[in-house]
Amino acid sequence: MDGYHVALVIHLFTLVAAGSVSAIVHLAESRGSRAATIGEALPWHRISGSAARFFPIIIVLLFASGSYMVTAGGGWSWGTGWIDAGIVACVLLLGVGAFIGTRARRGAFAMKERASQPGGASAAPSHDPLISTLSWSNTGLAMSVVVVMTIKPELIDALGTLVAGMAIGIAYSVSRARGGAVSGEAAAG
Repeated sequence: MDGYHVALVIHLFTLVAAGSVSAIVHLAESRGSRAATIGEALPWHRISGSAARFFPIIIVLLFASGSYMVTAGGGWSWGTGWIDAGIVACVLLLGVGAFIGTRARRGAFAMKERASQPGGASAAPSHDPLISTLSWSNTGLAMSVVVVMTIKPELIDALGTLVAGMAIGIAYSVSRARGGAVSGEAAAG
């Protein structure tokens, strides 16, 4: 097997890893947001935070393996639209991911502080809807990258696909939040 095919295998494995980590993070976010107490929410925050630490590594490996394939003679160049869109997506994924991580760590720290006070662990946890929305936006972006890498469109179409993927992720997050609010109201009533 030559270097190109090794890079391709690494590239595909990073996609599988990203999907797996995303599933863990989304499950933990969902369970944490449904927790009735801080004591119930904190373990889910820890799981989410531990899994999310792999995202920067995955994105760097994805970019490195893709870069190798471009330079190794896959028949494409750095000026190709879908490749440029992939670079934009990597930057967005890293940037938004860093923002999510920073905000989530602050929220978890505040919950830990509150839990350490008398009776604090039984208090209701706070939930940051922006973290959930951005997380689903990143998932939509990542899935749209798979579409772009598969169909290899020109730059404007590739960027449009990325925007559409992010919009779908945001719409999904908003619909989940509204569905949860309606379910919660029904249960309370």
